[in-house]
Amino acid sequence: MQKRMIILFIGLSFSSLALGNAPSFQLKTDAQFTSPSLTKQKSIVIDDSDIRPSQIKLMNERKDNLKKRAQKLIDMETEYRESYIYAGEYISFVNDLKFASELKWWEEADFVDIPEPPIPSPAALENLKARIKEEQEKQQAILKEEERKNKELAIKAKEVEDKRLMQEEALRLKEAELNEQIRHNQAVEEAIRELTIINQTPIRQIPNLRTIIKNW
Repeated sequence: MQKRMIILFIGLSFSSLALGNAPSFQLKTDAQFTSPSLTKQKSIVIDDSDIRPSQIKLMNERKDNLKKRAQKLIDMETEYRESYIYAGEYISFVNDLKFASELKWWEEADFVDIPEPPIPSPAALENLKARIKEEQEKQQAILKEEERKNKELAIKAKEVEDKRLMQEEALRLKEAELNEQIRHNQAVEEAIRELTIINQTPIRQIPNLRTIIKNW
């Protein structure tokens, strides 16, 4: 008897859900994929000349892994079928199975030995959607908190920068004031030298004030 496997397109690993890192996507239960017919025949041996033995080993290990995951779903179905855990595991399994089936080395016969776990119940899918929404909201809250902290740091950094610029401007003004004082002192010293010379000049040769100013 031929069997048909309903494939959901949404990829989701249970491990990410268990760790609280659910992907940010909405579950779509109406997207489906139908597998090739499952016929009772032996699995083929990959013998493509362009595939290295090491690659063949990895491919067969991948198929074995999919078989084990399918059996694990069947074993946990009775107890967990209503849970988002089962739905997440099932979707992850089917997504990986679909990806593998699209590779050039995958043959229709490869479906033969893979058990067909039952699809998640509507309750499990709803629980998964709720879990995804909850995790997404949690991640968004974390992101907003990080943004708030970054804004606070930016404000503090701006305050520090503004203070630094004010200090630099105050220093510049002090330097300008000092330079002006130096120029003034130099002018006074020059005037003292000029007046000293005048004081040493005989009375009749002392220039009048207008001449002093002119020669200053």
